[in-house]
Amino acid sequence: MPTYKLYYFPLRGRGEPIRQLLTLAGQPFEDYRINPEEWSAVKADMPLGQVPVLEVDGSTKLAQTMTILRYIANRHGLAGRTPEENAKLDMIAECVQEMINSPQIFNWALIVLDKCTEITTEEQKADFFKYKVTPDLESYAPKIERFLLSNGNNGLLQGDTETWVDIFAAEVFSKFVEFGDPLCLDASSSLACTRIRRDRTPRRMPTIKLIYFDGRGRGESIRQLLKLAQVPFEDCRITFEEWIALKRTTPLGNIPILEIDGVSICPTSTIHRFIGNQYGLGGTSALEKARLDMIGECIQDLSSDYGPNWFGRCLLGRDPEYPTKVRQRLYFKQKVVPAIEKFAPFVEKFLIENGNNGLFLGETETWADVFAAEQFAKFIDYGEAECLDAFPAIKKLIARVHSHPIIAEHIRTRRPAIA
Repeated sequence: MPTYKLYYFPLRGRGEPIRQLLTLAGQPFEDYRINPEEWSAVKADMPLGQVPVLEVDGSTKLAQTMTILRYIANRHGLAGRTPEENAKLDMIAECVQEMINSPQIFNWALIVLDKCTEITTEEQKADFFKYKVTPDLESYAPKIERFLLSNGNNGLLQGDTETWVDIFAAEVFSKFVEFGDPLCLDASSSLACTRIRRDRTPRRMPTIKLIYFDGRGRGESIRQLLKLAQVPFEDCRITFEEWIALKRTTPLGNIPILEIDGVSICPTSTIHRFIGNQYGLGGTSALEKARLDMIGECIQDLSSDYGPNWFGRCLLGRDPEYPTKVRQRLYFKQKVVPAIEKFAPFVEKFLIENGNNGLFLGETETWADVFAAEQFAKFIDYGEAECLDAFPAIKKLIARVHSHPIIAEHIRTRRPAIA
């Protein structure tokens, strides 16, 4: 889970929708409120010399309210589900942004903050709102009203769950009511509904439960991904006898299964993608996601190949032809090594294409890196230490992923397993 620090002044302004969106996403963040006296010193460190700015993981600083809102939404599941839905949300957000950037509304914000020496009394402020702000509001509000009505007038701009644009629009329009005129939205009942809806949308973290055997197998890479994403989960390890009773109740008759608030998803590849996309470990564009899918499917083909797939049963003593360590090593050499030699060159190529930095995409770990590192590491741990010597990029992948502090700590403290 990323760490966030929001830089803004001690007021609502353009920072408040960001605070609300992070809260709705269930993301802890440091709400750093800049005093006027320190602004000149802080300003030099801001990317565009302005705030709000969201600092991610202590290094990357993102400026511009809209950029920050979109980033949070895309990373934490508060955006649209398709390019078309996201384009519609962008369209609505740009309309709201155009409204608050209009000269009269922009000036009104300064008046509310007592930054205008020409308009100081409450009567002057009320007149400015009535004669300068209200015309702009009457120009833009009907457009937002139409979007709300076209979505069924349910208090949201798209679908039945809150998005970043709902939060943004609700905060903007609520300030007109609270600081301008309490009756200014009476002609736009849908906008009033949006404001009310905003006030009752706390979001809790989902309850996650991983069901698998007490071993590494197909479940270990999922455990590592959840740890890397810093997502709390119940690691439910069942016995083979328990599995016999449970099997008929599962979606596909196999495990691992990931339960999210009681909803079960499987198989392994689906779970990997879900965690990757839900928690920022799955690429940032459709093309990047497709590339990770391609690599992940290649690793899945390797894992499902007869040799590697059956090797786990041999290690667990479930194949009478390979009961001893000697026989199991023979199986590995005859059945598993050919599969490695078939698939590993493709994986090696993908790693080299990314600069041979130990990752498949960019400079940060993705679900495909964790999946591949665990799959190949098992060949070394349970097969032959030298089996990947011909593939140095894959060995570099294992070393990089397994040296990540979170994953390294998990590996150090995990229970020993025979498969």
